[in-house]
Amino acid sequence: DWTVGEEVVLVSPGYLRNLADPALGLDSLPTRMSEYRNLPNTEQGDYGGVHINMSIPSRACYLIAEGLTAEGLGTSIGREKTEEIFFRALTTYLQASSSFLDARVATLQAAEDLYGEGSTEVSAVEAAWDAVEVTEADVGVPDDQTPTPTEPVSRA
Repeated sequence: DWTVGEEVVLVSPGYLRNLADPALGLDSLPTRMSEYRNLPNTEQGDYGGVHINMSIPSRACYLIAEGLTAEGLGTSIGREKTEEIFFRALTTYLQASSSFLDARVATLQAAEDLYGEGSTEVSAVEAAWDAVEVTEADVGVPDDQTPTPTEPVSRA
């Protein structure tokens, strides 16, 4: 289930957010970068839209786990592998100030670390970020950019 807030929303559609298809939630949220909402960095602007635009990487996560296959966009890799990739990216490469592009680069590197260069898992991560329009070509990042590991977070 990729919906959030079922217990707090009593009107249609019966949930607050749908991470598989963010446009279907109580408030339609962006599904790709061309729908990104550039809001002011104020409380009224949701501090730049952090709770609004989060739907873009959330959809990428869904696509990696299940949606590429379900939507005919490629081959998804399942929730367990997706969790492992995102956990490694979050605890090894990403920081509080990281951008969506940083998340793309970090999850690609994490997939490569865990499953090898050219693996099905790396292909799924790349296809998902492409589908939500978070691409290196769009922002001029060199193809050889590799994130620098940060201090790993303990699982304890």
